[in-house]
Amino acid sequence: MEIEPIPFSPIGDILVTTTELLGMKINDIFASVFKDYYGCRLGLNYRPERYAYLVVPELIFQVLPDQMYNEDQRTAFVPLGTVNGNSMLNRIQRISQKGSSIAPKVEMNPKAQELLED
Repeated sequence: MEIEPIPFSPIGDILVTTTELLGMKINDIFASVFKDYYGCRLGLNYRPERYAYLVVPELIFQVLPDQMYNEDQRTAFVPLGTVNGNSMLNRIQRISQKGSSIAPKVEMNPKAQELLED
């Protein structure tokens, strides 16, 4: 059985031929838009009906210090309860000695969601 490669369209002006180049392009795009973007991990998902692998990107974002969350910063996620750069989690951690074990919870920034949908 002979397998013909599936035609591949270039992304922008650059023909991406490896997962390393694709990862670098994804990082360039998201790092320039979101301050809390950390990186991406590319996985492969085998598709037996097409005799091909599908590249599955996983975007990774970091939780920033409270001072970084304000109107001027473009972030994809904001900690729940953040008001003017000061979250409830930060207040609890200052009051409680056990506060450091509390994991921050985040929600999607509505502006970021709008950008991603476009």
